[in-house]
Amino acid sequence: KAKLMSLPSDDYLAQLEPVIIAPAFYQARQSLEKAFAQATAVELEKIYFDFHGKNIQSRDAKDFGKRRLKNTALMYLSQIPEKQTLLKAQFDQAQIMTDQQSALSIMAELQNDLRDYAINKFYEQWKNEFLVVNKWFATQAAAAHPKTFSTVQKLMTHPDFTLKNPNKVYALLRTFGDNLVAFHDPNEDTYLFMADQILEVDRINPYVAARVASCFDVWTRLPEIQLKKAHEQLQRLMNAGLSKNTHEIISKNLEAAN
Repeated sequence: KAKLMSLPSDDYLAQLEPVIIAPAFYQARQSLEKAFAQATAVELEKIYFDFHGKNIQSRDAKDFGKRRLKNTALMYLSQIPEKQTLLKAQFDQAQIMTDQQSALSIMAELQNDLRDYAINKFYEQWKNEFLVVNKWFATQAAAAHPKTFSTVQKLMTHPDFTLKNPNKVYALLRTFGDNLVAFHDPNEDTYLFMADQILEVDRINPYVAARVASCFDVWTRLPEIQLKKAHEQLQRLMNAGLSKNTHEIISKNLEAAN
């Protein structure tokens, strides 16, 4: 049921579109989620309260499914401003990490003060757990939010981030590169930023840089202005004396245009 209630991923939808227009993806998803929430609010609340707080320590597959279903319902309810008190309460009172991380992911996409509240509080609570901090980086980089790119830029200088740690690079940069809406935002110079990071990481760990470089895989299906910007950075990378693995990824992307 949780899967049936979930919209197709942006990655899947991108495979069906000849041209990837990031703002349209974002607007369509926001509009449909809000319309679905408003039309089914009563049913969504029933789902949420039927399953919230039940069998929270159980590792049974059915209970995992129930938690996923109620967190899916919570995601939709968050589209209704007056229902966001449920979201904050779950974040603040969560007894298991699944519930708190689900709430954080939802709050990271809100365009109000709850976003900053959740991001700051989660870090303060878990700052000594490096694996959880990596998830904190990834959650912000994955958010479909107008401030995601500026947030990623800011996190590059965070005391807990370093380009020398592969898992941190994957959590922040690779996740951002996979964020169809934010990475391909036509109003931001994301391609220049990512090319700079790929060059830097390639000097430290070529294998990691090659994986990050895959963010350009869809560049041939971008609108013309963005396509030119992406091509400029790919050509720049191609001429930069990259390691073998990263060079191979970039060259294949350039060949895809022929």
